[in-house]
Amino acid sequence: MSSNNEPILGVLYKIHQQQPLTPEEEALLNNWLRETADAAGILEQLKEDKELVAYLKGRLDQENEQRALERFRSMAFSHTGNAEVEAATPAIQKHPRSRYLVWGWAAAILVIAVASVALWKMGKPVHKTDAPVLTNNQQQDALPGSDRAILTLASGEKVLLDSSHRNIIQQKDFNVTNRDNQLDYTGSSSVVEEHTLSTPRGGQYKLLLPDGTTVWLNAASSITYPTAFTGDSRKVKITGELYFEVAKDSKRPFHVMANGMEVQVLGTHFNINAYDDEKDIKTTLLEGSVKVTRDAASVILRPGEQTSVSHKSKPSQPISVQTEEVMAWKNGTFFFNRTPFSEVMRQLSRWYDVDVIYEKEIPTINFGGEMKRDLNLSQVLEGFDKMGVQFRIEGKKLIIAP
Repeated sequence: MSSNNEPILGVLYKIHQQQPLTPEEEALLNNWLRETADAAGILEQLKEDKELVAYLKGRLDQENEQRALERFRSMAFSHTGNAEVEAATPAIQKHPRSRYLVWGWAAAILVIAVASVALWKMGKPVHKTDAPVLTNNQQQDALPGSDRAILTLASGEKVLLDSSHRNIIQQKDFNVTNRDNQLDYTGSSSVVEEHTLSTPRGGQYKLLLPDGTTVWLNAASSITYPTAFTGDSRKVKITGELYFEVAKDSKRPFHVMANGMEVQVLGTHFNINAYDDEKDIKTTLLEGSVKVTRDAASVILRPGEQTSVSHKSKPSQPISVQTEEVMAWKNGTFFFNRTPFSEVMRQLSRWYDVDVIYEKEIPTINFGGEMKRDLNLSQVLEGFDKMGVQFRIEGKKLIIAP
């Protein structure tokens, strides 16, 4: 497959979808029409043959997945001391804000050669790329997480939330509705009660609070809140990791409590990572301003800054961070930047609902890169082959053996 031919399929597909072409694509198409013997026939086939389009899209998925896997495997892993994962080849694109490797498992890039189209048209078989094969005696797999959560009402009743559950509370001026994988509180509740929304391992969810604040919950997280915010402040309690877009209300500050730490805001966007199995509670600001307090000590964050609080320390001085790394989970990806192997495994444990078991010591490897969260666990682990780490999945256990 010639890399010089790869862009033309994107142009052909845009023609089939009746999408406008850029001047560069027009020039590419003109060159291809001049140089390809049966170009007109292929164009006509694209317009009329739905099976051909389905075939191209199927080949696209297979080719992209295989190319990404080969890229991933081409990385060189070092295991001496506190080693870091570095790129083994300059052919792999790096993230514009990071010198660490970025790879796409299902990127929307058309990479099938024109020869494949011609072979289809002539009725000749085209070799398909096999799906990833489970290795290291791996006989089972774990699916990625999905939108699911549990709502605990003031009475203690637990409501399982999924795409099928709709109206939960219906009153004259107050409603709690589950729709489109989001829990919505609308109206004004005459009786203020405390509710808790929690996600299991392998779950995530979105919440619209009574004041209009929107909250995203990562896996194994929770938020406790009133059905109506009264008085001169708005307070919630959390565990795990959550992202907030707080509705502005200058007269009622918004307070988030997490393991003895408090974040105070008026209206802003920020993320809190407060998992019990992580060393620090990390607060990252994306927009606006927040005040982070613990034991009478406080710091003010500006956009793009982060502060850390351990279970015994005061807030650290703010540092600048890559917000796309922090928000990767909300945007459907894992983003690792000098991330220790053990932390990577904790993230996988939460998202794939598996317990990570180390048969010996924990590998001392730092990891850098990005991948989609919609992959099966076996596909993620395929990329770890060159790390010299053996693994196997047994039911809900991911067993690591260096």
